[in-house]
Amino acid sequence: MVVEKADLLFQTKDAVRGLPLTSQIADIFHSAKDRFQLPKMAIAQVLASSTTIPQTCFSGNHFASDLYLSTIVKEMLKPTYAGPFVYEVLKAAPFDLETIHFRQEIAKEIQNASKRERVDTIYGSLGKIVESYQQLMLAGGSLGDMTHSWYYPERGGEAREFAGKVSLLYHYFKAVEKISTSSFNSGLSRLVDYAKKIKTSTRFKDMAQYVMGVSEHLTISANVQMSFSLLGGITEKKLMPVSAATIDPHLRQKFSLRKYSPFLTSAIMDMVDTFIEENTPDILTLASTVGELEFYLGTSTFSELLNKRGMPSILPDYEKRNHLKIKEMHNPLLLFQELTDEFSSTPNDVYFDDEKRLYVITGPNDGGKSVYLRAVGLAILLGQSGYPIPALEAYMDIFDGIYTHMIPKDDVKKKRGRYRQELLQLRYIFENATPDSFLLFDEPCGGTDAGQGITQSLTTVRKSHMLTAKTLFATHMHEIPEDIENYPYAHNLQVEIKQEGGKPRLTHKVLPGKAGQSFGELVAKDVGVDEESLDRLLLDRFPYLRS
Repeated sequence: MVVEKADLLFQTKDAVRGLPLTSQIADIFHSAKDRFQLPKMAIAQVLASSTTIPQTCFSGNHFASDLYLSTIVKEMLKPTYAGPFVYEVLKAAPFDLETIHFRQEIAKEIQNASKRERVDTIYGSLGKIVESYQQLMLAGGSLGDMTHSWYYPERGGEAREFAGKVSLLYHYFKAVEKISTSSFNSGLSRLVDYAKKIKTSTRFKDMAQYVMGVSEHLTISANVQMSFSLLGGITEKKLMPVSAATIDPHLRQKFSLRKYSPFLTSAIMDMVDTFIEENTPDILTLASTVGELEFYLGTSTFSELLNKRGMPSILPDYEKRNHLKIKEMHNPLLLFQELTDEFSSTPNDVYFDDEKRLYVITGPNDGGKSVYLRAVGLAILLGQSGYPIPALEAYMDIFDGIYTHMIPKDDVKKKRGRYRQELLQLRYIFENATPDSFLLFDEPCGGTDAGQGITQSLTTVRKSHMLTAKTLFATHMHEIPEDIENYPYAHNLQVEIKQEGGKPRLTHKVLPGKAGQSFGELVAKDVGVDEESLDRLLLDRFPYLRS
């Protein structure tokens, strides 16, 4: 009988849905060259099957990729076992205050050095279960038929399967013991209660005593061929003797059979087989908790990385509703600048309330408009997921979703050009967004002629204003900031640019007001693609053009 898994992610759940770990997401995190690819994907399936999320979570078609969430997970959080799971949990940010506080309390407790050490110990013990399971799956190659000669110690036969199974059980029992004797003040106490329930099972107590006792006296190295279903069920077993020298260190578990008769040895093997087959769901359910722990350990890893690079980090305050106030916010993606570059990140403030619901941002390319939009989107997503955000101070509103409209690529397979892609995304946003959503538009409607682009952009801004959803709209079309001056609750922002010696200098500061121009000519001159610069370039390359 499987003990119901502890839910470390949500305070309460009413209507729920599954956690979708699609093959496309798995491909982001699993390399085809990784010998553990299939075992890792099997673990991902176990995580997905043991996790449900409330309907009251973020959903959407583009925001995670537009905000480069997979980069945050892979390059900053770096989960060992559960990358796709952590990605999907972050993507499914909750929008109930209870769950946000529940996660923040866990994140705070992990910041305590002694508690972090305890979590690391539990995480390590769960990792050993996962690794033992992965090794057993890898042992399912063509190793030949089963031979019973290994039942007789005097023949010197060895079997990898038995060692692998006992290793898996051993780590399972040790993990239950470590977790059940731990103490936490936050939601992590649910994990302790879960382990205590497992531990009270009569079968668990009997087998724990048996396996731990056997491990004191036996010296078998074993080799195995096993086949598993995606959810961990054993579909085929074959054993064969191998040399002790070839045993994989991860599966090496030494047992001495000298004190046991062949009959008793066979009985021991059968008991282990039975226990593994009957309790695989329990074992894998406990092991799948490694996903939740990697999610929470990521909060500490994220803060440490931000602080190491000089960025502040803070858990947002959600007590004051209808306000979004962030002081000195950074975009964490800037941490991926080339190491040869001198790192710099310009902090900016964010402020929304009932009187300030929509902002149009203007200014030159490379001025920081897109960086600012993504910084706000990531702050909302990470904050509501229970993560710290890179800011000095943060009072956040709770949103039911983030809807993004970034510059799309042509969809060649579906024969869709850029402009059609843009319009389809606009349609999706207005079909799904609510007044409690957050909208991010980054230079939309640029895939057609200027007149039509301006018309559609004005329509988009007006309907966003009608929806009353909090909105950031970045554009080069200067008709847009002129138009919104007629709307209440709408305001202009600009990215600052200074001229020094006739050249533009971008400060990446976002300030009130509207840019008088896009400074396209100054930027073109700085890059060297204005008419005069290109004249020099071509005449230098092809002197005959001078005649």
